[in-house]
Amino acid sequence: SYQAQAMDGKAAYIIKKLFDAFKDTPEQLPDTAICSFSIFAGLGLPYCREQALGAIQGNKRILHRCIADYIGGMTDQFAYDEFDRLYGTRI
Repeated sequence: SYQAQAMDGKAAYIIKKLFDAFKDTPEQLPDTAICSFSIFAGLGLPYCREQALGAIQGNKRILHRCIADYIGGMTDQFAYDEFDRLYGTRI
């Protein structure tokens, strides 16, 4: 139906914009996502947020995986709320 296709397009747009925001500014990621980056990067736990963010510069592939995992774990409502928090607008 038209409504279902419209919602699919809106969801794809929001997911892409969230991914781009976190990719361009990883500092916006919450500690849980930074923690998962630390594990993938071999920094272990406990981690230093600044150390993990510094390590991101050389590990874009791992960063992208962590962002995808973070977004993949979001509910629809949480994704809408994050989009609103990052971009200050509801679509």
